[in-house]
Amino acid sequence: MVVVTVNCLSGASSELDPLLAEVPGALATLMAALGGGGAVAAPSLEGAAAQSSANALCLIADAGPELARRVVEVSGALATLVAAVAAGGAAAAYSLDEAMASNSAVVLRVLASADPELTRHVAEVPGALATLAAAVAAGGAAAAPDVQLAAANSATVLRGMAEAGAELARRVAEVPGALVALAAATAAGGLAAAPSLQRRAANSADALCFIAEAAPELARRVAKASGAFQALTAALNHGGSTAAAAGRAVATIRTWAETAAAAAGSTACGQCGRSADGTAGLRMRVCAGCNTMRFCNSECQRHAWSGHKAACRVIATTRGANGDA
Repeated sequence: MVVVTVNCLSGASSELDPLLAEVPGALATLMAALGGGGAVAAPSLEGAAAQSSANALCLIADAGPELARRVVEVSGALATLVAAVAAGGAAAAYSLDEAMASNSAVVLRVLASADPELTRHVAEVPGALATLAAAVAAGGAAAAPDVQLAAANSATVLRGMAEAGAELARRVAEVPGALVALAAATAAGGLAAAPSLQRRAANSADALCFIAEAAPELARRVAKASGAFQALTAALNHGGSTAAAAGRAVATIRTWAETAAAAAGSTACGQCGRSADGTAGLRMRVCAGCNTMRFCNSECQRHAWSGHKAACRVIATTRGANGDA
């Protein structure tokens, strides 16, 4: 009966969503019902109530910034929503968990987009960034539709955080596996992909772009993340907003790579620092990959490779696309 009542009230009319929020204790009750869901509860009435409550909170938060703030003001609201997203990944036991997670991810997306300050509040929830990154990773082509939607909305939240400034961009980049998850999502968003996968790809590419643009050190992180630069270059052929974001990210990373290679060894050895001007008879060799960094011998080049590899591969990969010799 509770499930039916919540579904009817929240789905009857957009005008009822603010009225439902005005009922004393309504938001707290919905949040408590959401917190009672998850794998332990589903597919019982508690699980159904949690899914319905997530849907109601989604509609209420989407009704306007003021209602979004009121949802956040409920004690423990953001932590409950993050936990609900975590409960609906690829290993979710029931479809109710997946739907609950999908709606909870929508609520987080709406909250984060309502106000930059709310974006920071979401980021401050313990485990939130890791949960969002895991949700993005779980929403591939083989995932259930609700898991894909949760992934797309989670990618949107991470995009907003990366765009909010260098501090949050750095925090997203430092989450273990986050850059790899965003890269894989970017690569999976081709023109033949489902709409939810394309949306996940576009927001993931945007997130990588904003992270790379935030600081040279973060551009280096993106370049070194497994598969990230390859995914961005592949996404140049996806078209639309994904290709546009990928293009900006690739240009930013290439600028970092060229600057790093030139600074490390444009005239002196990139490993030991010796130069031909200061050492009689020394002949510098230019790296064949980037055609920028110089070394005095093969041993110095070998020792420098672990630090130079990311920049070298970025320059070599983009050389032809930029019309370089």
